[in-house]
Amino acid sequence: MLFTAPSFLFLFLPAVMAIYALIPRHYRRYAILLFNLAYYVIAVWHTPESILLALLTSAFTYSAGFVIAVTHRRSTLLAAIAVDLIAFAIYRGAYDYASGSSYFPLGAAIYLLAAISYLIDIYRNDAPHAKNIADLLIYMLFFPTLIVGPIIRYKDFGAMLEKIDFSLENFAEGVKLYIAGFLKHIAIAAVLDYILARTAEVGEAAYSIPIILLNVLMLCAQAWFALTGYSDMARGLMYMLGIPSAADFQLTPLSRTPADFPRRFFVSLNRWVEDYLVYPILRVQFLSSRTRRVLAAFVICLVPAIWVKSRLYILLPILPVLLWRCTHILRESCRHREPGKLRLAVGRACYWLLFLACFVGFWFTVSLDDAKTGADLIRKTLESATLEIPYAMYAVLSHLGYLIVGVVGLLCFLPLRPEAEQRIQALPRPISIVIRAAALAGVMICFAFSILHFLPQFPQYAISAFAHVVF
Repeated sequence: MLFTAPSFLFLFLPAVMAIYALIPRHYRRYAILLFNLAYYVIAVWHTPESILLALLTSAFTYSAGFVIAVTHRRSTLLAAIAVDLIAFAIYRGAYDYASGSSYFPLGAAIYLLAAISYLIDIYRNDAPHAKNIADLLIYMLFFPTLIVGPIIRYKDFGAMLEKIDFSLENFAEGVKLYIAGFLKHIAIAAVLDYILARTAEVGEAAYSIPIILLNVLMLCAQAWFALTGYSDMARGLMYMLGIPSAADFQLTPLSRTPADFPRRFFVSLNRWVEDYLVYPILRVQFLSSRTRRVLAAFVICLVPAIWVKSRLYILLPILPVLLWRCTHILRESCRHREPGKLRLAVGRACYWLLFLACFVGFWFTVSLDDAKTGADLIRKTLESATLEIPYAMYAVLSHLGYLIVGVVGLLCFLPLRPEAEQRIQALPRPISIVIRAAALAGVMICFAFSILHFLPQFPQYAISAFAHVVF
């Protein structure tokens, strides 16, 4: 049951919000626990072993956290993290072998990071040990973030629960975020996914260079809107519950430096990596400063890539970024004067071109089932590529016109954004009312059209939205 499923949109979400609004404030955290368990059981009812894995992981993490809180031994912490990682790897391998599929049970990668965050924060005394396993389950199986995130650190989650602000303003902001994410996910990403699937069926178009370039661009846009849309829906649900959350994605292609690229891609995941992996590496005393920075660069680039799709070939488009970043670090350590403005501008331009190429290559690699498929596709493209656009492709590309629904819907959100309110309020009152009413009407029309037209047409996006991504 994804956030775009009709059962979630018309049954689960209204029931959740009705119960949440009616119960007293001091019981709302345990209402969230009830929602977490209900959502997870309904979502994975066809694979009950996933429920058992989640409960066993939570029980082990709670027990290990209690021991760590008492002893504060690093060996206990490392052993507990190792057990979680080994169990994750074993179950992942067994799942792939038994099902013949590359998919992984719902939320496993999310609550694995949550378990590690819980153990480390207790060891560091950044947060207290959970009073009972129910408090830990509220965090580990938090249903708005269970599929894509944002990834919340344990020490931050406790403070967020203490400051729950269930108000009309937060609810309205949550509805806006949810609708914006829905439009990105259904009215744009689903349409692009449909066009990509139809392109693959047109055999003579497989090796047309214009079509290949267009497909690569559409693939990147599809992946971007699918992930950011789902993240916006998750943040919208958090706002509805009175738990505001910052944006988890920024415009990754606009990155200009090696460090800026991963920071824009999964902001919360990068913050998690920096806190729990990079920070300990930078504190290792027996390594030189240059070595520590190189290792940190490797971790910052590799962990998010492996997290998105745990296949070794996903590292191929990341290697140029790593090599460039390491070369940059080594040159910085040997440089005693600042580079000139022209040299700095040329370097930034080269960075941007490299990262843009790696961004495209990364999402192309994510879409592959295995490395051999990609090698065969590149070989056949080089051997038989043409510049002609097959006639059959015009019918496929005619579906690009449907993107206007999602684009118009997102543009209608601009006057509804908080930063636009001051400018609109400065206008005469009748004009500001008309602008906001027109924007709201446009959003609701596009949202209704997406539910009535796109959702029945692309039902797979309400069942399995990430066909190529393995979390």
